[in-house]
Amino acid sequence: MTVGGRKVLLKNIKAPVLNLVATKDHLVPPASSLALNSKIGSADVATIEFPVGHVGLSVSSSAIAKLWPRVIEWLKSRSGSPRTRKKISK
Repeated sequence: MTVGGRKVLLKNIKAPVLNLVATKDHLVPPASSLALNSKIGSADVATIEFPVGHVGLSVSSSAIAKLWPRVIEWLKSRSGSPRTRKKISK
């Protein structure tokens, strides 16, 4: 993959990755999104699959009510120093 004219190796990504997958997405098929997980080099890769389409993942009322609070918790659990991070509930 090339970004800004530079080759990017996904296996070199070591930061935590949260992969959000819209299971009814017709623009980015779920299988394409899920394939990313095995290419990332991070030991901390999580996936949330959500039953909406491409745009619904961002702005649907169900995403706002149910998905984004989970994303916020995931981010909070990885923010701050390692000693102050809290565990995310599954």
